[in-house]
Amino acid sequence: IGNLLNFMARDEEFPPALAAERVLAGKQNRWGSRDYALESALGRWHREDPAAVKKWLDTLENPGTKERANLALAQTLFHN
Repeated sequence: IGNLLNFMARDEEFPPALAAERVLAGKQNRWGSRDYALESALGRWHREDPAAVKKWLDTLENPGTKERANLALAQTLFHN
């Protein structure tokens, strides 16, 4: 499933916000492929609309989910 999520995150036709939501809705696997997919989705979304990503991050209520999403965004910004 990680590969499918990564494909969705990179697909220009698939909304990055929806890809990020789908990744966060699933359980993390031991290989970290979901985190990679989340980095891909948030990275693309941030390039398209950084304000929307910030607003979305602010809506996340679960502290663990919020931390995971912020870390994924930080990772993708660091690597790009």
